[in-house]
Amino acid sequence: MRHGIKFSDPAHNIYGIEESTRVAIKTKTTKIKVNGRVVIKTEEVARYDHVYDSTAARGGTIFWKNSDDYVRITGAKEYK
Repeated sequence: MRHGIKFSDPAHNIYGIEESTRVAIKTKTTKIKVNGRVVIKTEEVARYDHVYDSTAARGGTIFWKNSDDYVRITGAKEYK
C-alpha cells in the first residue's frame, strides 16, 4: 500500500513534489447468529487520507511525523 503525504507548510516542499493522498477505510466485521444462520455484518469504523505530515525542511532533508488521524485510528506512535 502506498502511504499518503501532506505538507503542513508549503516551505517544507523543497523538491516541488505533489502531495499524495489515498483514502484508507478501517472496518469492523461481526458475526451474528440469527435463526440458526450466521450473518456477517461489516461497518466502517474510521478513515484517513494520508499517513505522513511534514514538520520541517533543513538542507536537503524533509522531516516527517505520522498524521494525527492516522495515530488516533491505528494506535501508532506519532514518531518512529
